[in-house]
Amino acid sequence: MLFSNELIDSLPSDPIGGAIRVCDRIFEVLPQDSRNWDENDYEVLMEGYALLLGMKDASLIDIPFFQFDSNPSASIRDDSFRLHNLICEVRAACVAASAQQKFQQQKAHYGARLGAGFVYEFTQGDLDRVQELLGQLRELIRDSVQFTEEHRRRLLLKLEKLQTEIHKKMSSLDRLWGITGELGVVLGKFGKDAKPLVDRFKEIMEITWRTQSRAEDMPSDSPPPLANDGKPLLSDTAD
Repeated sequence: MLFSNELIDSLPSDPIGGAIRVCDRIFEVLPQDSRNWDENDYEVLMEGYALLLGMKDASLIDIPFFQFDSNPSASIRDDSFRLHNLICEVRAACVAASAQQKFQQQKAHYGARLGAGFVYEFTQGDLDRVQELLGQLRELIRDSVQFTEEHRRRLLLKLEKLQTEIHKKMSSLDRLWGITGELGVVLGKFGKDAKPLVDRFKEIMEITWRTQSRAEDMPSDSPPPLANDGKPLLSDTAD
């Protein structure tokens, strides 16, 4: 299989970065010399194109796509060349979108630090606790034998990046709420064996919810948001 299940499962939570990884995976298995492309290389390119097009159809990415006739022409090499160029364009568009996204996040972050606009503000104690919990999660994941290497690498990178992005004042809590998807994946894969991980994920979410409800002047006993199944997002599912 060209694309691992872990890579495919990661696409909804990081569509732009995921699309770049999909393109890189395609280029990784292709020969460097385009004059030697054969039917196997064409199949690799078609599978990659199908996944990228599927991401577009699922509204995960919104970048220019050019239609490609999936019926092979008389020249496998020509078709492969056209597909390769298309995927290069997709990757370039995703890299540009990622850079723009990062710029907007940095702009919002510095605006929040300088007091411009609405901000969420952690107490120092809560901020320190979130950083401690993220560090514990990284240690547990690094030492666990339950994860595949790719899933482990992806989670560790996400948590490491999150640790660098969390500050006392933030314009958005989306990054923190984004790890709730990882909680569901871990719980679904490992069940009660995942309790040490799930407990820490849940505590981070509890702190995030407390910070958000305080910033938005909600009652202190406001219930947490609901998950897709209608149950409270911070319910004791794994207990």
